Amino acid sequence: MFCSKCGNEIQDGAAFCAKCGAGIEPQQQNTSNQGQYGEYQNFTPPKPSASPAEIAAAESSSVASLVMGIIGIVACFLCAGIITGPLAIVKGNNARRVLTDRNYQYHMALAGVITGSVGLAFSIFFLVYWFIIGAVIGSIAGSSIWW
Repeated sequence: MFCSKCGNEIQDGAAFCAKCGAGIEPQQQNTSNQGQYGEYQNFTPPKPSASPAEIAAAESSSVASLVMGIIGIVACFLCAGIITGPLAIVKGNNARRVLTDRNYQYHMALAGVITGSVGLAFSIFFLVYWFIIGAVIGSIAGSSIWW
């Protein structure tokens, strides 16, 4: 049996949760973890609630993640996504760990991760492109055809 407040496992017959001190209702004490057809149901404890300061920081990180991802896509021909892409991915993932999916900023952080990944991929493509163009121009300029 698990606590309905914090998700901590509780011993059968306990009146209070040992972790958070929440009282256990009598009907909760008698219920088992079995489903309708006898199979056991998986219990996923709820996410620990974050403080308002952590939520505010995660929301601003989600916006920063999206902005960096967009910059990485827009300036991918300059290979800017090589720098902004990983930053957008890390900031977006960190924000998603704090925020719940009911917060619209969670989806903004997800969009930041996606745009950061796309910007990184495009920038790597253009890095290879510029390297090949440079090698071709260098080989043409170094040959005796031009002299």
